[in-house]
Amino acid sequence: MKECILNLKNMKNPNQPRRKFLRDSFLLASGIFLAPNFISCKKDPLVYGALETDGFHIAQFDHGVASFDPTSSQIIIWTRYSTTRPSDLIKWQLAFDAQFNNIVRQGEVSTDASRDYTVAIEVQDLPAGKKFYYRFLHSGDMNMSETGETITIATDPSQLKLAVCSCAHYAAGLFNVYSAMAASDADIIIHLGDYIYEYGNGEYGTNDQTITLGRTLAPAHELLTLEDYRTRYRQYRTDKKLQLAHRLKPFICIWDDHEVANDAYTDGAQNHNPGEGSYQVRKQAALQAYNEYLPFMSNDSLKIYRNFSYGSLLNLNMLDTRIIGRQKQLKYGDFMYTPAGSTTEELNTPAFLTAWQDASRTILGATQRDWVVSRVNASTARWQVLAQQVIMAKMVIPEGMMKILIPILTAVDKGEIKSIPAKDLAAAREKLPKMAAVAARRQSNPATESAADVLLPYNLDAWDGYPAERDYLFNAFNKKVVVLSGDSHNAWYNLLKDKNGTEKGKELAASSVTSPGFESYLKFIFESCPALLGTFETLVKDLIPDVSYLNASQRGFVKVTFTQASVNSEWIFVNAVFSDAYSTVTGKTVNLT
Repeated sequence: MKECILNLKNMKNPNQPRRKFLRDSFLLASGIFLAPNFISCKKDPLVYGALETDGFHIAQFDHGVASFDPTSSQIIIWTRYSTTRPSDLIKWQLAFDAQFNNIVRQGEVSTDASRDYTVAIEVQDLPAGKKFYYRFLHSGDMNMSETGETITIATDPSQLKLAVCSCAHYAAGLFNVYSAMAASDADIIIHLGDYIYEYGNGEYGTNDQTITLGRTLAPAHELLTLEDYRTRYRQYRTDKKLQLAHRLKPFICIWDDHEVANDAYTDGAQNHNPGEGSYQVRKQAALQAYNEYLPFMSNDSLKIYRNFSYGSLLNLNMLDTRIIGRQKQLKYGDFMYTPAGSTTEELNTPAFLTAWQDASRTILGATQRDWVVSRVNASTARWQVLAQQVIMAKMVIPEGMMKILIPILTAVDKGEIKSIPAKDLAAAREKLPKMAAVAARRQSNPATESAADVLLPYNLDAWDGYPAERDYLFNAFNKKVVVLSGDSHNAWYNLLKDKNGTEKGKELAASSVTSPGFESYLKFIFESCPALLGTFETLVKDLIPDVSYLNASQRGFVKVTFTQASVNSEWIFVNAVFSDAYSTVTGKTVNLT
């Protein structure tokens, strides 16, 4: 909803733009309701005068406050009111001071059960480069929220600091990483998805500490319905560390798969199974809840990809590699066969390579792909940034090693690591260390590497599953890019190269907030080979030349500082997620010029 409004209690706009009317008609016909942002423009008069708050209590705003999508002229402020009434009027104030003596804008809106009593105010026409304080109030109940802090960005900033994170499984540990980001000097938190997880208790991500820490999930079962997804968001937003991060820093968010279901794509997901109803209905419910709790600036609430232009410094493009255009992932299991006279399955490598290299395969969809190419190529900003979900760098390994890993990766994809057949586990424990050692020797002496070796991608859910489109982007961009990535639960610094080996950019990938990384799988697979655990990160770099840094065992975020001269990246980790007492350490620093 992109009109200036004062109070949406019973308001209808007779001059509603035709585009919005058609969009809303489609949404209603499809059974989709996406809560629009309330809009406040500069020309809005104050809808109430001075407000006396003596006697007010901080109560019933149980899910905190938050702000989103800062630009040089606008910001979204958010809250939720805990009530059982059919609807409630919520006042809001935005001020230059924490005492609210110098109010910049204020208003009153109505919220109800159709949007789960959330409120998202898109405050437009604000002065650039300013700090603001905001709060929400219910006059009838004499309740008020905590005070949030947010900013607009300078028209042409000389510096901008981003804290980049992803993958926060509530049951997997405490949100210490959010607390660390709140305490940092970052201007904006960039959340690259998996803000929630759809799993139920006892499923992926739960561990021996889940119950002890009081991190059991609500609802207890896997999320399927709108109320399920809303309940999970409510649980997350009662976490004090997450509340703190939202209260002190504006977020720019993009969804990944777990906001709907594991390994999601346009028409389905790995974790949407027969008996769970319509995937499209489930997806619509998930996106409605997302929109209610993580609002974003867009003329089309079904399209989350969007652009932030921060003067001559930074052109930030938030991409959706999950929902709007992604075709179904390839699976190695679909290319297995049993040769005549054998009882052992083999990979049909030629058939796989034909499908894998199909130029029509897309992770973005044509519309989004053309959009981001035009945004990058038309920009004159110093830094061109793609912020998106999955690892973009090329990570391929020898065919022989890949064949050993296939049953392991299949189990990992399903979140069922302990279901790996004993014979496959034994083969991995015996052969992988030997093959890794051979790969290390080849890396130290490339002349010994055989050109006949077939290299296969280990992660078909990442950009490696869509190599033709990745090369299309690299060739279409007229300048190099910096890519911010999440999803893998591990920290990476990667070179981005096209199929000819020409460098096209750099990738800075964040670890997770709590979700387990490689270490959880390695401890299970190689429990009898501790030496391999200690050298795994080195072995990966030996196997994959485009990997310059990997932290495979710690939780954290990346702080990225942009100036005209350089991009400074710091991988910051917390030393604990099972205790409230934690410290941070910088594991790696990279300076790009």
